[in-house]
Amino acid sequence: MSGAAQIQEGKAPSDPARGGGSESGEVRKPHIAFVVNTLTPYRVQSHLRVRREIPGFDVRTYVHWDMGQNLWVYDDVPEIGVRSFPGVASEKQMGTLDYYRREWRTGGLIIEQLIKDPPAALLVCGYATPSTFRVIRWASGRIPLMIWGDSNIHGDTVTGYKRLIKDRLVRWAVSKADAIMPCGVNGKKFFARYGCPAQKMFAFPVEPDYEMIEKCPKETIDAARERWKIDPARKRLLVCGRFISVKGIDVGIDAYVAIADRRPDWDLFIVGDGPLRKFLEARVPARLKHRVTFAGFIDKQDVVNAIYHQCEVLVHPSNKDAWGVVLPELVFGPSSGT
Repeated sequence: MSGAAQIQEGKAPSDPARGGGSESGEVRKPHIAFVVNTLTPYRVQSHLRVRREIPGFDVRTYVHWDMGQNLWVYDDVPEIGVRSFPGVASEKQMGTLDYYRREWRTGGLIIEQLIKDPPAALLVCGYATPSTFRVIRWASGRIPLMIWGDSNIHGDTVTGYKRLIKDRLVRWAVSKADAIMPCGVNGKKFFARYGCPAQKMFAFPVEPDYEMIEKCPKETIDAARERWKIDPARKRLLVCGRFISVKGIDVGIDAYVAIADRRPDWDLFIVGDGPLRKFLEARVPARLKHRVTFAGFIDKQDVVNAIYHQCEVLVHPSNKDAWGVVLPELVFGPSSGT
């Protein structure tokens, strides 16, 4: 029976090198290993779902970027076995020689860990960093290998020499993996463009913790209301995203400005931050500044959830999104979306 077939049946591959046991005969609980660049709330939730919904398997999570630079704050989650490494790169170093050097080294450290503690299967999130490239190259043919990506056909617009490099890289990654895990339909179209057959693709959308949103504690909601002086007698539109051009935050602001005088009981609440902050703040006319809240980046998901409970409508003006996890957050949350 193949390793992939044994995993589908809830068993670890019998080869000791793949985590099913040891040469001494000791039987260990098999695990699925994830390689990720950072931990976002939806990433943590995805790993927790795997841990809880696939009985008989543990989870290990290997993070190849500097966790000290992680924007999000979350409680310890031992269920997903988070492991970081010394001397790793940070996102801010991208494009520098030091970034690539550190990334390549981290890939080697992850491989050492995979050899020391062999997984029943490996899921690598992404394929375009030195560490993920190195891990994929090593793991292919040794461990049942899955590659997850939020790549999207609508964002696949590079041309020239970048198109040649991307074509080779993605086709290489597809050829090395036993399975490709796109987020959705447009992700499947993306990987199909690079030669991935339909039978090799399995949708793995990232999702929020719906119960955490629905059952947000009253004290957390009250604390958020006090922190941002939210008037429960008024209504709010919510815009949530990074302050970069592709997110279209300016479009959301302009739309609100256009209707604000006709909707005097509606305010605008904006969650996020980024390099365009001053530009966006300047788009709000003086007469409306008291009705527009720039909350900044919120590093705890439960506080974001508390904001959701105090807004009536989500405005999502993004030009494009790889996945757009804020939409399922609000579809299953207390607000409606547009």
